Amino acid sequence: MSEIYNQAEDNQISVKVVKDTSSSFDTMEQTSSVPRPTFPQLIPDNKTKHPWNVITEAEFKTRMQEIFEMVASALKSTLGPYGASTLIESMGTYHLTKDGFTVLKNIHFNNRTDNTILNTILTISHQMVMKVGDGSTSSIIAAYNFLHRLSQSDELKALRPRDLKQYVNQFVDVATQYIQSNAQQLTDENFLDIVTNIAKVATNDDKTYTNIIHDIYEQCGRDVTISKAMSDTNEPSYEIKDDMFYIDASYLDRIYCNTDNGTKVELKQPSVVLFNFTLENKHWDLIKIMNAAIAKSDATGQRQLLVIAPYYDDQFLDRVKNDINRFRAWYQQQQQQAGAIPFPMIFGKAPFFKAIQRDIYDDASAFLGNTIINPMDADHLLETLNTLNTQQVQWNEYEQAKETMQPEAFEQFWNNRPVPENPEEKVNELLEEVAKRFGTSEQVLMTNKTIEFTGLTNQDANMIKLRTDIARGDMEKELAEVENLRYISKDFIAAKERLSRLALKSATIRVGGNSELEKKMNDDALDDAIKACDSALRYGINPGCNTAIIQACMPELNTRLSEQDPIIQTIADIAYESFLDVVQTIHKNKDPKVTRDSVAYIVENSAMDNRCYDLVSESFSTDIINSCRTDIEILRSAIAIIGVIISSNQYLAADIKN
Repeated sequence: MSEIYNQAEDNQISVKVVKDTSSSFDTMEQTSSVPRPTFPQLIPDNKTKHPWNVITEAEFKTRMQEIFEMVASALKSTLGPYGASTLIESMGTYHLTKDGFTVLKNIHFNNRTDNTILNTILTISHQMVMKVGDGSTSSIIAAYNFLHRLSQSDELKALRPRDLKQYVNQFVDVATQYIQSNAQQLTDENFLDIVTNIAKVATNDDKTYTNIIHDIYEQCGRDVTISKAMSDTNEPSYEIKDDMFYIDASYLDRIYCNTDNGTKVELKQPSVVLFNFTLENKHWDLIKIMNAAIAKSDATGQRQLLVIAPYYDDQFLDRVKNDINRFRAWYQQQQQQAGAIPFPMIFGKAPFFKAIQRDIYDDASAFLGNTIINPMDADHLLETLNTLNTQQVQWNEYEQAKETMQPEAFEQFWNNRPVPENPEEKVNELLEEVAKRFGTSEQVLMTNKTIEFTGLTNQDANMIKLRTDIARGDMEKELAEVENLRYISKDFIAAKERLSRLALKSATIRVGGNSELEKKMNDDALDDAIKACDSALRYGINPGCNTAIIQACMPELNTRLSEQDPIIQTIADIAYESFLDVVQTIHKNKDPKVTRDSVAYIVENSAMDNRCYDLVSESFSTDIINSCRTDIEILRSAIAIIGVIISSNQYLAADIKN
């Protein structure tokens, strides 16, 4: 059975959530302080005699409101700098967090219908968290209060649900346009101070992680991509990777590994060849001619050949295994010692499971300074090679006969046939042509997930610029399409990932903590901070604490409201009061005795002066800010939740059979 314990205002632990996989279609344990209403039975005898899989509109809408109230109640105590932490227990492990979305996605009911309602809220909140990293709690509390106030308006209750949704959506359009148009864009001069302030707020004033984020942006600039990983120790740290491009790929055989206890392959200045198709048995001759090209240009004989392709057929793999076995036997006989074997040829695999992986693979060629070999190119090289092999056989036959026979015997043997052409010059031309397909970097690090190229001294700057422009255009296109989706699309995430790799700037923050519980809590806060900083750099900033949303609801600031239908102005007033409720919740988490009038005074002054009230210092400040996109997504998410509730009809579980 799922348990939810709602807390008193001054308690530091607000919710305990226990996951449970048991489910029942129509049983609900009432934990809300609101009594469960008794619903009228339209056909009581039939419903009792014939249980079915339909819940009527009235009952379903009431149940949605109940579940919504319970969720809002569970989340409200986590809001703001004085919000309480939540202890989540699951499978015998514990997780302490202040992140509202983490709490939300761990809430569970022992009833299928209630979980369906909960998942509807979760789905909408997930979209926002994926985009901007924060704001799910504010949107849910605002939506709950918004819905409550809508139900008290006789004017709005008289509207059909469909018409009400249209009016609400029109208000959102007017409000979001105001928020975006009044956002402050970040510049190269001010972005560092701004992202530092955002990180400070998002991490709840954690100086360690705020300073780490500051240092990363200071060293790498605004285009850096920041990722997270758990630290092996209790100390947080970070690593910056500059001048490094990586692809989603792996070594073909672990026998190549020569470092980190046999888990990685490290190569120094290898000749890198990229194929974009499946290598078959016939292509082994290409590998041999490539080795010959390396031998001709490398007098030391130390340079290794790195071959990367998306796939290999079985016959080619047999060739690779035979080559590995032969060289290993020879090397061990020569060296008479154990250890990593410096194979002259290393093979990697970079499968194209997603379209973006092929794009990134093509990008790699620009940084390595080589040309990817496609099937037509390979056929051309093989055809040239076969022609030269035939000419070499003819030339060898001619030379051998000329050297071993007497002149008269040779003349009779050759019988005035044309003298074959010596292919040596054309062989050298082929080797030079093959060498043009080679790329390189100072170092290559291969794991079972990625291949990293560091020290990109052979890059093609013009091609990199071209591919970066294409990637940026693709991302802007996907960003525009995301606006119409409930979730961030995979294509948008992929386009953003590609652009960040092209920037060659990345950093990894290793999350520390004195326990696994503390690490997870730090990880939640850090995740919010990373996404919030990225969103601010992309969309600009507004004062924090939903100030921009409140401004957008005020006709004296958002003058477009006065041009709208009176119903939209009424909705704007309700939205104002609903987000004032959110701010009041934040203040009550510090002082339960705070009055509505005092909060309203603070909010109005914040809106008029375009600044935020700092609850810690109890003064107005311009340092508390958030991404403009955060405010927009909070408003949209709140309205999306409301839209589901006001337009919902009866509920039917199609796969339930009684």
